Amino acid sequence: MDAVPSEQSHQSERLQKPSIDIRAKSIASEQHLNRNEDSIFQMPQKGAFGVFDGMGGHAHGDVASRIARYNVEKSLKELPDGLSLEQTQRSLGSILKEAHEKISQQARSNPALRGMGTTASVVKIWEGLQGERKAVIGNVGDSRVYIRHANGSLEQVTLDDNAIREMMARQTISLAEARALQSKLSNVTDLSTLTQRERELYEDRNTITQALGHNASPRIHVVDVRVGDKLIVTSDGIHDNLTDTEISKVLAQSPDNQKAVENLTESARKRSRDTNHLRFKPDDMSAVIAEVSPTGHKAEPPQPLVQPQFKESGRLVEGDVVRVQRSSGVIEEGWRIEGFNPKTGDVITRKKEGGQTLEKEISQEELKALNPPKQEPGIGGAADFMQLFSTVDSMGKIQGSQQAFEPAQLKQLINGVRNGTEPLDSITRAGGLREKVAELIEADRIRASLKEPKPK
Repeated sequence: MDAVPSEQSHQSERLQKPSIDIRAKSIASEQHLNRNEDSIFQMPQKGAFGVFDGMGGHAHGDVASRIARYNVEKSLKELPDGLSLEQTQRSLGSILKEAHEKISQQARSNPALRGMGTTASVVKIWEGLQGERKAVIGNVGDSRVYIRHANGSLEQVTLDDNAIREMMARQTISLAEARALQSKLSNVTDLSTLTQRERELYEDRNTITQALGHNASPRIHVVDVRVGDKLIVTSDGIHDNLTDTEISKVLAQSPDNQKAVENLTESARKRSRDTNHLRFKPDDMSAVIAEVSPTGHKAEPPQPLVQPQFKESGRLVEGDVVRVQRSSGVIEEGWRIEGFNPKTGDVITRKKEGGQTLEKEISQEELKALNPPKQEPGIGGAADFMQLFSTVDSMGKIQGSQQAFEPAQLKQLINGVRNGTEPLDSITRAGGLREKVAELIEADRIRASLKEPKPK
């Protein structure tokens, strides 16, 4: 059996356990309700989240954003834990470059997709051995990442890839001046307060100089994340319609993060309808808010390895492979139940990693919460249409807002939407069914595009 790691390794697993709460919402532009060119993702188990905004006015921006999301999620799932800060920065840059190449390859191989591109704002939470946490941020285009500090101040971390950044690259202005100018344009509501040059920059602010699929060189930022801080990622449908001051006000007045993402999208949508307002802009709108906070107790002194006792307790059985929450907040698969502490009843779990065997003791209640009994996935958990149809059959009638739908009727409507003979809004929203159908259709389309042979 591999040696158990040093006492320091034991202690690192007994530091405060941070958890990450991620809330997100994305709505399509009212100009094309059946097509959202934004894509959002959230991976709490990897401490990662982000927004992709398919380039409006370009061919298949929705496809580009979803190819980016698919490839970034896939790469993040494969990213090993325990990387150094520098390794995490390099990895995130490489992941975005790989997504850029995937989009470019698809555009080259399929004439219908030529010209497609997408912005990207991706955040990965990194934690050091002493519990320090940093947000590693990869950015291309004009989607944004903000940090709202515990004292209520809002700071934009990223700098848009537009004419202002080009001025900085030409050394016409400094980084501080570029940020100050972007902040001014992000809060303007009256053009008379701007100089002629600032007006030109404001009117040209959505002309971006980089995107995945278009000459992308991802920028990597690193910021400290402390208790009470929140990270906010937005597509330009949010921060073009709302000023930074308004965004800060919405965050301050929202009772929780879920309500905050809802209030941000609704406030932006309301502004997009006000044709008399300087900032109005019909667009897709996406917001993600993440908050990392410590839970549990202070670090305890290292304890010697306890020889496990008992074979089974409740539905926890020795030898079972389970999910465990690491000190980084990541919920990780592949830990094995070795037994139970005879004094406390806590579950002893171990996992081989990097030539060592890690050990964690976890209360039975916590481990059961992380490993609930397997259930049918439900509508939201359906991974494909076969699974969705099985779920619909098992649910029987589904009550919509105006009528009840039989399973056979729903499946016929869903197949009609898939074949293009029925509109998406013919599917009831009950239980998230309409959103799930749209998600699965998009997933099928991306998979099909990735498999298309190159033209001869």
